[in-house]
Amino acid sequence: MKVIYKNNQNYQYQVDNIVKAILENIRGIEQWACISQYFIPLCEASPNSCLDRIESEFVKPTGLKELFEKNSGDIFKSNNYYVNIIFGLEQLVHIRKYVSRTINCFFRMNEFEIDYKMGNSPKNTLEVIFCPWFDSCSLNSNEKIKQAQSLIEKYKTAWNVFASQLPESHAMMSPLLQPKYRIVNESEEITYGDLDNVYIEYLNLCTQYAGMDKNRWKTLIEHLDRYSIDLQKNFFNKLIKKTQSMCDNDKEYLKTKIRYIVYRHIFYNQSDWAIEEDKLMIYENTISAISFNNPIFDYRYLFIKHNMPLLHPIPYKGDDYRNKNQQLKNQLIDDKINEFIKKDYSLRI
Repeated sequence: MKVIYKNNQNYQYQVDNIVKAILENIRGIEQWACISQYFIPLCEASPNSCLDRIESEFVKPTGLKELFEKNSGDIFKSNNYYVNIIFGLEQLVHIRKYVSRTINCFFRMNEFEIDYKMGNSPKNTLEVIFCPWFDSCSLNSNEKIKQAQSLIEKYKTAWNVFASQLPESHAMMSPLLQPKYRIVNESEEITYGDLDNVYIEYLNLCTQYAGMDKNRWKTLIEHLDRYSIDLQKNFFNKLIKKTQSMCDNDKEYLKTKIRYIVYRHIFYNQSDWAIEEDKLMIYENTISAISFNNPIFDYRYLFIKHNMPLLHPIPYKGDDYRNKNQQLKNQLIDDKINEFIKKDYSLRI
């Protein structure tokens, strides 16, 4: 407390040395489990010593990963010691001096890729930190964008963190633990302009690093409808170009996803969440623009067992929409089979 209230660096130096000596004695998971019970106050007492010790763990492991792997999913069991490590570090994202190092530590721990039984995890904390609409740390909106630009190149799990913060993710956010004594740096108030900028930059980053991964592109498509027409056109142009190097199975996967979106929003066109007609035209044009190497793939969606996606269904209203849509499906199948025969395509390999 003297360090904090009197800003006495000599006291801080002494505290740093004490905490450093304690943490240097950790040799395995048992010591990590023991010290984790005191890690929250230790982090506040000496942020540098705790960050140094966590960072050294990624170079020369002594059991921290194993401590995280022992998570049970029961908050009343003693083997959830890893949560105290997370809570201790969470305090430091509220202090500008330590926020960047701490975020990198969370990403390094997220690279463990452990299946957590509880909501407390490095990924969960990172999602709170980078949430566009939630004031959760000392970073302002522009700083979140700059951090994201650097981190998505550095960590393989970063893409999923930023993709999870795209519009309409509907995630619940809880405040991160704050220091009890240290002064925190308050972030700036978030404006609607800030929010839009972060959403746009997250989309651009995730698009840039989606690569050839069909599941990543599918995720982006699912969050696209809340962006402007120009942004959607730009996105789909990039998707069309990327699909030129994809295999037909992946192209079909994405085209079918887009078909279902068009079908759903036309079928429920009276709903508040339905996409406007001019935006849906961009989706339809994308379906046409994605071409297969093997033309047979253009017909496979006709034989989806459940709910074959019509591009222009009769909307959900009145009493006879089911029969009318079934008639449209039957007619479409007949027309496409005739087209298939006329073009002299063959199912033989």
